[in-house]
Amino acid sequence: MKPIAKKIIEYTMKDLFYKLNFPFEWGRESLYQLYFYEKGEERIIEESFKNYKIFQKWMNSHNIILSNFIEKLKSIRDIRSDFLSFERSSLKNLIVDLYNIIDDIRIFIEKNSIPLPQDIYIPDINILSPENFTWEVLSFYIKSIRFITFSINFFNYPQISEEIILYNNRKYFPEHSYKLIDEKVYLQDLILSWSGIPSQNYIKEFYLPKDIKLEDGLEYFTIKDKIFIFHK
Repeated sequence: MKPIAKKIIEYTMKDLFYKLNFPFEWGRESLYQLYFYEKGEERIIEESFKNYKIFQKWMNSHNIILSNFIEKLKSIRDIRSDFLSFERSSLKNLIVDLYNIIDDIRIFIEKNSIPLPQDIYIPDINILSPENFTWEVLSFYIKSIRFITFSINFFNYPQISEEIILYNNRKYFPEHSYKLIDEKVYLQDLILSWSGIPSQNYIKEFYLPKDIKLEDGLEYFTIKDKIFIFHK
């Protein structure tokens, strides 16, 4: 897994991210950190799609529980500034408050059998230092709100093939230039799919890249004309 270049995400995805049904006051910036998969990692993508399907099926029949879960997650506000500005002697109170919030969320998840992916787990204060526990709580929060936000907004699961560089109703050829304005919505779906996230509606089937590396290949050589090109 490699991160998709920040300039690609901001330039291609920004308007989409601001149209999403976003149920959290803080954390929208966490959506901008996306990854794409390389050849041989098809199972990872399929497992990611499976996690979304399971959660979406659950949330469609547990609306009230989902709303309560979202409210509980909101109680983990952005504590980074507090954590960095606190006196060492005051950290204990912050950790105690945070532990109580997390323990309440843990009990709620277990009681309601909320099907979160395995990589979204409650940090254990008993095996972590206070500082590491705090950062792990923030990590849990960010992963949770990303997963829930995408689950609420995207429901299309493309089929995956291992053979050709990229093909759907469109086919991109290396060293050819394309106008972003003509391809932007399709590329948004493609980036989501390559990141193991359900897309909106355009991508029915996609091929993982062979020679093309997305973070290098989707390159704007004239921002003014909104042009991009794939490079081998």
